Amino acid sequence: MIRRPPRSTLSSSSAASDVYKRQVSTQSTGIPWDAMAVSFLPHFAGAKCPVFASAGCDGHVRLWSLADGWTSLGNFQDHSEWVRDVAFSPVVGDSSFAMLASCAQDKKVVIRRKKVSAIDDGSAWETSTTMLEKGAWRLSWSPCGRMLLVTTQDSECVLLKEGAVFTDAWQSVPLGDDQK
Repeated sequence: MIRRPPRSTLSSSSAASDVYKRQVSTQSTGIPWDAMAVSFLPHFAGAKCPVFASAGCDGHVRLWSLADGWTSLGNFQDHSEWVRDVAFSPVVGDSSFAMLASCAQDKKVVIRRKKVSAIDDGSAWETSTTMLEKGAWRLSWSPCGRMLLVTTQDSECVLLKEGAVFTDAWQSVPLGDDQK
């Protein structure tokens, strides 16, 4: 899976279960850990340098900065099985928050939120965890960044929408018969 950061000097990054993440530009690097997916924080979000998250086979989500080489900004250990996907939401309008979702075989979808201006200060992220009935494989944010579509191990789709309080489990929005 390759996701390109908009308007960045980094050409692309990829992840595979062959234990190396790869940066394709003027340098290549391999940091040993099993990576299933990567996602970039949208460049226009206001971060000082490119930031991306990686999903690991070890149940961890790692946050990276490309300031002064590869710098770890955090390691989230919310999953007990392989993290299958990770995705930053689009930053739309006057939102000053970055939202990062991860999904795993352990049936959890974890969504984190933090002010973009504090992305690299070491402070805690607000977290919301939603349990599904089946393992979660892939994530896709709506263009407005307010809904998250999750596909399960059986190729079923679950649409999640933020509730009244961010830290509560997100609400599952039923798909109509014509959308299944």
